[in-house]
Parts: sequence; structure tokens; C-alpha cells
Amino acid sequence: MATTSIHNLEYRIEMFRMKMQNSWNKRGYTDEAVPNANIELDQLLNGYQRLYN
Repeated sequence: MATTSIHNLEYRIEMFRMKMQNSWNKRGYTDEAVPNANIELDQLLNGYQRLYN
């Protein structure tokens, strides 16, 4: 995979981490936005993991 794609994926992972943390801080862990952000983050992390396996 191209280096720019890896950097793009790393950037997206960081953005979703921040999105999840912000949702948690503003709304609490029971708000629907938190698990939704976590699902999106998990999908990105799984894609990142596949690059190295």
C-alpha cells in the first residue's frame, strides 16, 4: 500500500479517536454517538491491522 494511503488511514484513525472522545466528554458514554464512533474507529483500526498482517 502506498505511503500516502497509510498516512491517510492514520489521520482518519486519529480523527475518529478524537470524535469518540469528544462525544464521550460532551454526551456521556451512554449516548448513541459514542458507540457509533467506536464502531467506525474499530473498522479503521481493523483495516490498518490488515495492512501489516
